[in-house]
Amino acid sequence: MSEKNDYFDYVSSVLGVKSVYIEPVSPQEAHNAGATASKEVIPLLVSVENLAQYSADERDLLEKMISALKIDLNKIKVCDVSQVANFEFAYLIQFSEAPVAASNSENVLITHSPRVLLKNPALKKQVWNEFQTVIKFFSN
Repeated sequence: MSEKNDYFDYVSSVLGVKSVYIEPVSPQEAHNAGATASKEVIPLLVSVENLAQYSADERDLLEKMISALKIDLNKIKVCDVSQVANFEFAYLIQFSEAPVAASNSENVLITHSPRVLLKNPALKKQVWNEFQTVIKFFSN
């Protein structure tokens, strides 16, 4: 069943709505609406692999790492890696649990996740050094 059908089933069976008026839309209007729909724009997007499974210690370290950037929290959005496509961003920090490869974009930092850093604290200095490019980007 489609999402639309699921929605209408919910509206009918749970909310008790028996009819819904939907204004007719021309094919051109539908196309234009799709073309003008835009993604949320975030100055700094922080994506984390397996964010939903983070422990309290891992979340605590993630918060400390973000705070260390000294960037206004209103300019930062944290999401799971699977959600990155939903946003436009000026800069992306991607925390990875796999071995880290260099990014081919100057506005993308792929680095070790808090989960990895808790297991291997010696990597913290490397990540802090990588954070300097993000700090410099936002200080300009």
